[in-house]
Amino acid sequence: MSHEADTIPESIEDSALRNLSGLRDTCDGGYFQTMAPYNGNPSPDREDADFQRATQGGIPALLVMVGDGEYENRTMGGRIADLEMELLILIASCNLRSPEARSRGDMSSQDPGIYQMIKDIRGLLYNVPLEGVFGACRARPIRQGAVLRGSDRTIWLLTYALNTDVVEERLDANDPKLLQISNKLGFSQEENPGAPDDVTEFDVDL
Repeated sequence: MSHEADTIPESIEDSALRNLSGLRDTCDGGYFQTMAPYNGNPSPDREDADFQRATQGGIPALLVMVGDGEYENRTMGGRIADLEMELLILIASCNLRSPEARSRGDMSSQDPGIYQMIKDIRGLLYNVPLEGVFGACRARPIRQGAVLRGSDRTIWLLTYALNTDVVEERLDANDPKLLQISNKLGFSQEENPGAPDDVTEFDVDL
């Protein structure tokens, strides 16, 4: 099975949103008006254009994106690696009653406050598999904190960590990449039909 590293961030974001979909305001007991992928500043200020665009559907809002990742524990000639990724979740409250209401919520609003959002997200993500992410372990929270305490909104950033597997398939004898390598090495399919099969025995970093 092959899973290219450049598809892993998309898979992580999509899977996290599926796990959290019960918190959308269209679900019983849900409240987020916006739940979407995000590729802006993870510490947006009050006038951040990307954050405003991403939350046009309304606040309370939940936005997901991936952060940094590191490769380690390469095995089988460099064809399998562990990739540890950060999953970043921005949550926003805009309860206008008070800063305390944006943190703790109040009975008169559909906005439960940041603290309840954190608890609900943790209940749906912590130690829960991310389906559709090949080789992914269960997400674990590693840090959280406020990135904006404004006059009309509060935004927190939650960071989760998880490991995934990156597997590179052994190339087929007729793969263009392999044929290019064989040409550079001086092999000719017409003169030596068995040469590509021999080349596939090499571990070549592409």
